[in-house]
Amino acid sequence: MNGGLARSWARRLLSVPIAVEAGVLAWFILLLSEALGPGFRGGRFIIATLLLGTALVAVVLLRDVAAALLSSVAARETGETPVTTEEDGQQVVAWPLVAAATATMAGFFASIVILGTVLGITFAAWVILRWLSKLNAVRAAIGALAVGVVLPVVFANLLDLNLWPGLIPRIVPDWIGGGLLPPL
Repeated sequence: MNGGLARSWARRLLSVPIAVEAGVLAWFILLLSEALGPGFRGGRFIIATLLLGTALVAVVLLRDVAAALLSSVAARETGETPVTTEEDGQQVVAWPLVAAATATMAGFFASIVILGTVLGITFAAWVILRWLSKLNAVRAAIGALAVGVVLPVVFANLLDLNLWPGLIPRIVPDWIGGGLLPPL
């Protein structure tokens, strides 16, 4: 490999998404190692969530690394110079997209804390389906009910868990409202 192609290969592997995914995977592995320790008293839900999260992040990271390697191999075989988005070879960060993703996640977590698991996920899913997916209100409501009510209730029943009721006044005991924010 020549020097330019080696730098291109390294730049593709050291891209922002791959670096962030590697950091998130390292964080999940650290949390999982703590959760699997003998003194951990968090329960099966946290361990199951960390295992699932670790597996999903690992799959995404492997997919992106494979795509970067395959695109470098394809560029080498065709003799093409990889195309970058700016003249100096740096990738352009779409800050409006980053801001929208951050606002979406903040709104998602705030809705769960305030409205509880069932109502919060349902409301957040409806807003996301309307806002980002541009679905009409009826289709968004059907999808939101499936994601926000059916999945958490089935998951809670399978693992015998109590769902967070939310900070709103009690509407349905132990399901919707009446929760107290634990001290941090």
